[in-house]
Amino acid sequence: MLVLHAIAHGLGYVATIAFFIQYVPQIHLNYKRKTCEGFSSVAILVKLIGASFMFINFLLDEKKPPWSVVIYALINVGQYSVLIIQFVLYNHRWMYCSYFLVIPTAIITSFALPATMAWTNSIKPATQVISQIALLAECVRIKSTRGVSLMSMHFNGIGGAAGTIMCIILSQRLYTLMLYVNSFGQAVSIYVLAAMYDWNWNDKDGLLAKDEADGTVTADEEDASEDPRAPTPTVKKHGSFSARV
Repeated sequence: MLVLHAIAHGLGYVATIAFFIQYVPQIHLNYKRKTCEGFSSVAILVKLIGASFMFINFLLDEKKPPWSVVIYALINVGQYSVLIIQFVLYNHRWMYCSYFLVIPTAIITSFALPATMAWTNSIKPATQVISQIALLAECVRIKSTRGVSLMSMHFNGIGGAAGTIMCIILSQRLYTLMLYVNSFGQAVSIYVLAAMYDWNWNDKDGLLAKDEADGTVTADEEDASEDPRAPTPTVKKHGSFSARV
């Protein structure tokens, strides 16, 4: 049992590390493109609601969850806040600043009305599903996952899988388990859309990704852009999910 518990806590920290860096590639992608096009602001707002209640409720929970879970919740709040700032800066819509009101609302609600924690504990799993639907809808709308960092999805999937195993070994509450199961499912759903919209299954060299959303061009393309008489260059394609960060 001691070995199993050690493995479980180890997996918990693997999940924490994965979630800690999960949105770094997404933030970098938005920064590099100077736009959040293809990434859903509604999804981030909904995620922030769930993460805010999860963090404060975990702190007040009498059945203390593993610290890795508490840290995971805090990291979520921080990363979603950075993404909201990017929406403000790149989409030039200051109304997104109002999203930050979610954080004090969650704190006041849980402290002033602790009886509501039995209900608000279910918010995080629900918001994970709702936010993912919003993100998938945005990808379907533009028929591409170019605004979503697949590297972020890799970390999401790893964290979700590790956290799920941890919860099973430690017999954590169902809503805690669902947090990690949902994370793994989110990654899988984006992979499916990436395969549908952004991958060429008929390429003679195998499964190759389409042009990256960051606008990277080859040297031939740069020459062609300078010389209008130059022939249309052959576009080079990348060959792995992790090519777009």
